[in-house]
Amino acid sequence: MQQLDGVAKRQIVAGVALCMLAVQMQQVSSLYNGGDPSAMTTFVLVWTAIDAGFLVALKAARVPRLCFSWVATAGLALLALLINVSIAAAVNVWLLPSQLPFSVSDSLSYPLNPSRKHGDVTADTQFDSTHIQGSHMVKVVPPTIAKMNPSASTFCLQSSLTAPLTIPVQIKGTPPYTIDYSLVMLDGAVKTFSNVSVTALPNAAEKRGLAVYPIIIKSPGVYKLTGLRDSTGMQGKVIETITEVSLCPDAHWAISNPAKRTIDRCVDDSVDFRVTVKASAGPIQVFYSRKVGSEEVVVRLESDETSTVSSVDSQGVEVDIGNEDDTWFGDSNVEPRIRERIRAIQPRTVTLQSTFKPETPGVFFFRLLHLVDSRNNTVIFPSADTASSSSPGNAAASGSHLGNVVRISDRNPDVFVVDSHPHPTIRFANSEAAKIRSPIPGSSASSEVSPNSASVAQLTVLFEGDGTAPWNFNVAHAASIHDAEEGRFTREWKYTSDASKFNLQASLPGVYLLQSVSDLYCGGGVVSPYQTVVHQTFPPTISISAESIEQSCVGTIGALVNVSLTGDAPFWIGYDEVYRGVRTGKTAVINKLRDTLQFKPSLPGTYLYEFQSVGDATYTEGVPIENVSITQIIHPQSEARFTNPQKLTRCIGDSATLPVTLNGSGPWLLTYEIIFENKKERISVDAKVNADGGVGKIDLVTPKFESAGSYVVDLIEITDANGCSWLLETPDVSIEVLAQRPSASFNCPRVISMLDGDSALLPVSLSGRQPFNIKYINKEVPSIVHELKNIHDRETIRVRSPGVFEIIEISDSVCAGVAKPIDCTVKTIPKPKLEIPAKEYTGTDTNNVLVRESVCQGVEDSLEINASGKAPFTVKYAIDTLDAEGKKSHVSVKKEQAAGRVGRIPLMTAEPNTYLYTFTEITDDNYRRPTDTQLKTLVAIQQTVLGRPNAAFVDGLERVFQCLGDNPEDANSAISVRLDGTPPFDLTLELKHENHPREVIRLTNITERIHRFRPPTLSATGRYAIQLVSLRDASGCDRVFEREDESSGISVAVSDVARIASLNPESICVGDVLSYTLQGTPPFTITYEFDGVQQEPVQIVDPLLTLYAAEPGTVSVTLVCNHMNCCTRPSNLVNVIHNLPSAIVDGGKDTEEDIREGDETVIGIDFLGEPPFSFTYARRDLSAVSGSGAKKARSAAAKAEESFTITNIETHHYDITTSQEGLFHVTAVYDKHCGFPRVLQAVGSSNAVLRKK
Repeated sequence: MQQLDGVAKRQIVAGVALCMLAVQMQQVSSLYNGGDPSAMTTFVLVWTAIDAGFLVALKAARVPRLCFSWVATAGLALLALLINVSIAAAVNVWLLPSQLPFSVSDSLSYPLNPSRKHGDVTADTQFDSTHIQGSHMVKVVPPTIAKMNPSASTFCLQSSLTAPLTIPVQIKGTPPYTIDYSLVMLDGAVKTFSNVSVTALPNAAEKRGLAVYPIIIKSPGVYKLTGLRDSTGMQGKVIETITEVSLCPDAHWAISNPAKRTIDRCVDDSVDFRVTVKASAGPIQVFYSRKVGSEEVVVRLESDETSTVSSVDSQGVEVDIGNEDDTWFGDSNVEPRIRERIRAIQPRTVTLQSTFKPETPGVFFFRLLHLVDSRNNTVIFPSADTASSSSPGNAAASGSHLGNVVRISDRNPDVFVVDSHPHPTIRFANSEAAKIRSPIPGSSASSEVSPNSASVAQLTVLFEGDGTAPWNFNVAHAASIHDAEEGRFTREWKYTSDASKFNLQASLPGVYLLQSVSDLYCGGGVVSPYQTVVHQTFPPTISISAESIEQSCVGTIGALVNVSLTGDAPFWIGYDEVYRGVRTGKTAVINKLRDTLQFKPSLPGTYLYEFQSVGDATYTEGVPIENVSITQIIHPQSEARFTNPQKLTRCIGDSATLPVTLNGSGPWLLTYEIIFENKKERISVDAKVNADGGVGKIDLVTPKFESAGSYVVDLIEITDANGCSWLLETPDVSIEVLAQRPSASFNCPRVISMLDGDSALLPVSLSGRQPFNIKYINKEVPSIVHELKNIHDRETIRVRSPGVFEIIEISDSVCAGVAKPIDCTVKTIPKPKLEIPAKEYTGTDTNNVLVRESVCQGVEDSLEINASGKAPFTVKYAIDTLDAEGKKSHVSVKKEQAAGRVGRIPLMTAEPNTYLYTFTEITDDNYRRPTDTQLKTLVAIQQTVLGRPNAAFVDGLERVFQCLGDNPEDANSAISVRLDGTPPFDLTLELKHENHPREVIRLTNITERIHRFRPPTLSATGRYAIQLVSLRDASGCDRVFEREDESSGISVAVSDVARIASLNPESICVGDVLSYTLQGTPPFTITYEFDGVQQEPVQIVDPLLTLYAAEPGTVSVTLVCNHMNCCTRPSNLVNVIHNLPSAIVDGGKDTEEDIREGDETVIGIDFLGEPPFSFTYARRDLSAVSGSGAKKARSAAAKAEESFTITNIETHHYDITTSQEGLFHVTAVYDKHCGFPRVLQAVGSSNAVLRKK
């Protein structure tokens, strides 16, 4: 809407207004046609609310040229209210003739008497029981007819049914009724019920004398209605029908053992189950659910005629009442057709059978759902939910022509379970061949051996398929695979296992075959691998030979041992190495049958190798080796190598220390080279160390590196104590020499600031190889050295105190560096402060609260504050009020922002009071958190707002002074003014006559609070306006009064003598309004008498006096005065009020008379009033005495009612003779002076009501 221009917005508003007007006119038309006066109030309220909402929305939308002020909006809303009231009044006037009781235009829409109803005759208004009383209804009574079970419903009776079962009987006639009916029971016995009183259901609707009456039944059988009598005792007509009530069918599972309702079956095995049903003859359908897991299906079973077993009565006892032929063993008076019905509803016991074959394992729940018999009676069996929440005997039944639906909740759900078990399977855990070991030579059969040394193979058997323990299975043994295929078995075994895995002990070589398996419930099958081969194995053997390893200059340095093995690889050989008396056990692993072991120790001396045992994949524990050993004298070769040959980094001017490990016969001469660029430097050093066991260690210290670059240190040659030299082929060591050492300094181009209690980050410039270790100090506390380790480049140092910081030491991962003496200064930013300048307050009170100069109510005032810190600032303060005792009352908490160091806080001056402003917090651009900015010393200032004085006229808004010519200075010519504030007061007023210029009056030094003001002499009659202009009290505060404020002015009228004249016709009836015109200056006081009794005087302002004639009598006006008691006494102003005539039908009673067709009746009417009389009566067809709504009633009346008018009746009685059916009532009556009904005038618009006291 904001994007539209003004013209488009006004067009939208005009469209909405037209739509509202169209809807309103449509509703006015509906009210006029509906004729409902009570809806007029709702019409006025609803449309006034809609119009007010439209005007408020119009102002909120700010439509150009249509955006009125709130005063104008309120005026338009009041105008809309007046328009809606006018529309409602106009519609009421149009509808008044049709809404009056017994109006001539439409007398059929209303009842004759509010105390009686004729059929459905009701209306919105009532007759005046004084003028038209009574009515006479004539009915032609029709015959009484009854029919049992009019909708031909079927019924069934449940044994546990607690609620009564009823059969409906439809009767047309005049209640109350008594009936006779008979019952033929299931055993053929007959019961009769006579003079049974029936009562319609409380909520049953009666239509034209037709109603439904229930009969309570308790036994099954065939029911027949035999007699009917109405309220007069006359016999009615019975339409012959018979109603069957059978026993509701029932069913249950035929379980052989009710205590065990679970049937165990294997998958694909069939289960036969049965359902026992008790129902009437004919086909039966049983529905049950089969549920496994979350899947549920509904299955239907149907019976046939061959399933019938026997007949039972209502108590379940087998009876014999006859067969399908003509034989009948019941009451002989029972009609043949009823006999057939009894045979049809006689319950039979039927057994239905079905088969279920589970195809998957699981638990299948079978539950009876519902049962349908041949008569379409449905029995719903309880579920688990209804059984748990219902109590016994809560079955419910309902009947219809489609059958009955019975819900049983007095027993538990009928359920049985089929537990379907899977077929188990059996197999070997693996298909690899197993081995049986032969005994180790020399071992004893009775000695304990490990499981691996037993001559039995473990064959693992697995049971699969989710079977149920225990498992039974058969195993066979054959000498070979061929024999197993031919079925030639040497042995067979049977085993039982309670676990899903079974270890079969195989002690014979050959083929083991699984033959069959079964678990607790089902037999299973054998799956692959179902056979395994077991081999016989033998202990491993070993053959050993040895030869020396010779080397020139040294001699024997080791031995080669050749081994030859038999058995299953891999092999292991256990041997002991004996050196210098120390025996060490060792193991060699060989993966083939022939191999060579190399023994080459690094230390010289005599070595003895004793071979202890040999093992293979089968004999993992090993087989002893008897008396096999080798002796060697070793002369080892000298060698040297860097202990930790890693790349090093050093700075220029540093040297490197390289640890070297030496082996052989020492002491040694070690030669190494330092290679830099294309230069080589060879250096020889004597390695004179104590070699423990021929092993020594030295540290090579290189010369200092004078140039930056990459250096390589390589070991070249070693010479031992025997003079033997060997060239060394060992990894060299690389050394990277750096040209520069690490350095560090602070990088603070300016002073770093931080908040109080916070921390600051100092930027650091670092060079070198990270990570770095630095030490720094605060020069203000130089004794404390701070150290940081493992920091990286581009990091900062966090400090939490101000000062001057300097780095004193640095080192990186390679070497120590140089710290540059560059300082970094850290300062603390002060917190913001708040001050109130001295010019803003006049002093302080006893609580050190600043006191500000008082101001008058409504004068805008603000407080200047000074802030220190970084702009912008936000000030938080609390506002409280103080009473006379100094007690605080909290008002609010506010926040104000200031862009600069000087700001102003608005003060509250709208209401007079003492306000206390307490500043609790100030934030600036640095300190923004409330916890950092709370003022340690609260700043408070208070100010008193003085109330403005006020004045008001005590005598109201209007005064009337003396008659013309009287003394204006009497006591009644003063006007009282109430003054509020601190005296003395100065008051300014204006005096204005309607035909003269305005005059200003100033009153000073007024000390009283109620001041009586006497206006100057009033020289002419007419109306004067006195207006309050301004008022000032001793506090210096003043008030200027608005001319638009009606309460600030008073109207004074100077009047002359009042006069009165009659506007009434010659004949006046009760209900008319008497009118008189007045002359003079209002207000007027009129005194009058009614039937010689003086009434309460009437005071009016309008020049028209209206009196409502509520009762007959004589009224005379005796005196009319103005407010100053200027009076006149009219002469001969007398009017007579006549009473309205009355018509009384049948003594004023609502008479109902039943006549037979062809008879006549007399209707008598009495009149009250002055002859001659005329009246109109109407006869309404009884078929039209119904309906709802005035519009429907008038439409029906126009078609089903006729009116007759009788005139010039000189007597007070008249008789009407008729033989027609209908409702006779008088609609209008007239006498010599008046008539009824008549258009009544509103009482509320009259100044007084004429009624005898």
